[in-house]
Amino acid sequence: MRKLYVLIAALLIAAFPPAVSSCGTASKTAETTSNSNVVRTPSTVRNRILSMGRSHPEGFTMDIHTMEEPKEGIAVAYAETKGMRENRDIYNVTAHAYSHDGYVGGWKDKESGNYYYESVKLFPEDDLEGAMKFARENGQKSVYILSSETEVPVQD
Repeated sequence: MRKLYVLIAALLIAAFPPAVSSCGTASKTAETTSNSNVVRTPSTVRNRILSMGRSHPEGFTMDIHTMEEPKEGIAVAYAETKGMRENRDIYNVTAHAYSHDGYVGGWKDKESGNYYYESVKLFPEDDLEGAMKFARENGQKSVYILSSETEVPVQD
C-alpha cells in the first residue's frame, strides 16, 4: 500500500511540479493554463471535479487541463480507476488522467446510488469499434457518446 502512495505522490509531483522562489523556498504547487490565468493546484482540481459531480448528478466528462466539458467524443473509463468513489480517490483519478489522456468522468450507479469518478479516454465519435475494443480490454460495461448523451452497452 505504501508503494501505491509513493507512486501517487510521484505522479502528482510530475503533474504539478513545484515552483521555487528566488530565496530557494518552495512556493505553491500549481499549474496555469495558457488560455487562463487560473492557478490549478491538486486541491482546486479535486474541488472542481466534486463540483461537477454535484452539478451533474447523472454524470459528466471533463478535460482537466481546461476544466471544460467536451461536447463530442466517446468516453471510456480506464480499468485502473474503476470503482473510485471516495473524495480522497479523486487525487488518484486525477493523477492517472494527467499521466494519460487528461479526462475525468463521473457517473451515478442507479443500482447502488454510489457516485464514481474515473480517468477516461476519449475516442472520436466515428470510432465506436475502437471505443468498444478499449472498453472490453478495460472491463467496462458501456461507453458513453457525449454529443447524443447515449450510453451504449459493450458488445462481446
